[in-house]
Amino acid sequence: MPTETITKNGCKRFRWTFERVIDGTRIRKTKLIPAGLSAREADELGRTWDAAAYAVSTGTRKPIFTIGDCVRVHVADKSAGWKNRKIRLQVLAQYAPEYENQDAQDLHAWSVKFSGFMRSSVSHQGFRKNPSADGTIHNVLGYLRAAIKYAHKIGKIEYDQTAKMVIPKQSDERHVYKAKSAAKCWKSQKHVPTNK
Repeated sequence: MPTETITKNGCKRFRWTFERVIDGTRIRKTKLIPAGLSAREADELGRTWDAAAYAVSTGTRKPIFTIGDCVRVHVADKSAGWKNRKIRLQVLAQYAPEYENQDAQDLHAWSVKFSGFMRSSVSHQGFRKNPSADGTIHNVLGYLRAAIKYAHKIGKIEYDQTAKMVIPKQSDERHVYKAKSAAKCWKSQKHVPTNK
């Protein structure tokens, strides 16, 4: 069985573990399975990760570079020059469980699912949460897109697949309210001269 049940922060979660000896080398990998999956779905995902880990370990497949890997490289190399560094790092940390293990070369379906999660008023565990506006989703996906593009630029990933990401447009709508002119405001006030 590739997955086991654990308790993390008081919630039931599943953890995947890969432990094999291949060509005399012990290989051990472990990671949390995304929240919200049933035991059956967690086992299916665990088997998929097992097959991928085995293929990478035996050299029949290249290792997957995840969005989480892209973000770590981008933060390490470029974050010192970001004007909004503190806010950006907080946002990236807040949504890390949603992108951490996602293959950086398979972005279309994931970006649609991620946007749906952000718009939802219910968390993966079924708790109420505040839905995000399209502008917020646009910014978060923009930060992730920048990290993936940077990883491609420095040769960490083979292809730049960010064009396949579905990113909602920010609303450029502005509300302008007609104000009273200064002359009308002055005339409407009672002007009482003071006697000195």
